[in-house]
Amino acid sequence: MKTPFASRHPVILSALYFVLLSLFPAAATIIASTVGLSPIEASLVQAGAFSLSILLAFVLMVRSPYALGEYGVGGFQQLDTALVLWFAPLILVEATVMMVLISVGFDSSITPAWLAVLALLMTAAAVNEEIYFRGLILRTLSAKSIPLAIILSSVMFGLAHLGSLTAGKGLGHTLLLVLFSALFGFVCAEIVIITRSLLAPIIWHLVHNILSSVTAEASYGATLAIVGFQCLVLLVYAIHLWKGIEEQRHALPGS
Repeated sequence: MKTPFASRHPVILSALYFVLLSLFPAAATIIASTVGLSPIEASLVQAGAFSLSILLAFVLMVRSPYALGEYGVGGFQQLDTALVLWFAPLILVEATVMMVLISVGFDSSITPAWLAVLALLMTAAAVNEEIYFRGLILRTLSAKSIPLAIILSSVMFGLAHLGSLTAGKGLGHTLLLVLFSALFGFVCAEIVIITRSLLAPIIWHLVHNILSSVTAEASYGATLAIVGFQCLVLLVYAIHLWKGIEEQRHALPGS
């Protein structure tokens, strides 16, 4: 029997997943700008695009040589609370966002209707990115090696946020976002390897997206200090999880 393409060329297939993931929001942005939609309407189109992307991801998973459980779909298959430290570092990271929210307040441009649409959009975006990066891409790359899967999937996740440059953000702000996103992705990938579930990363991703979206913009210096602290926490946590993975020899089923 011929070896599946996913097993023979995991890096190439992961790159294709990365490109596929990028097409949906790009198409939604083009449609919104071409038609001249309002911000709320454009966000609804984006949420719809993410939903279609999620549906396609599930189709790809079902048709792949791996079971859905191997992609982390479902609840925790195992939860080493001593290793994940009850996810306390993640709570600390989001606590800093809450402190900023309390300090500078909510974004004054957000109305109740906009908040509802924003929650829908952030939910779709979080589920979509986790299913692709920590689901399809991580599992596919793990056929080659788990360390490679964690590192490469997190680098790809970081690079995916270079799009901030096109959103009007400066180079320094964008590079800071890329670094944070890469560390964010690294920790998420480790958590999926340990728990064999996308549940915790999806919840964390969603909470972070919503809190960041409703918070008024802080000064550049404050943002640099906050994100720098968050990166430090994530780096220490990533090292802790990495050592735990090595010690306990965790591996995805079928690896």
